[in-house]
Amino acid sequence: MPKVKAVPWNVSPEYVKWLEKRLLEEGILKVPMTGLSKPKTKRKLSPWNKFVKANSNKKKFQYANGKLKLKKMGIAYRKKRR
Repeated sequence: MPKVKAVPWNVSPEYVKWLEKRLLEEGILKVPMTGLSKPKTKRKLSPWNKFVKANSNKKKFQYANGKLKLKKMGIAYRKKRR
């Protein structure tokens, strides 16, 4: 039984209907594809997430084992926002 590859989103709706009908007839596809939606875009980062992303590789915010000093980062973040 061949694997069904993802349908590119820039194809015509008629082609998608034709392909779906053909795959359902052959028994390859069990559930109709028409209900599938496009992938969602990523959410915007919050100011705190942006701060952590920008400063997580700085040595003053890291322990020796590589973990982050979140308490120290929180203090620096609050001072920065003043």
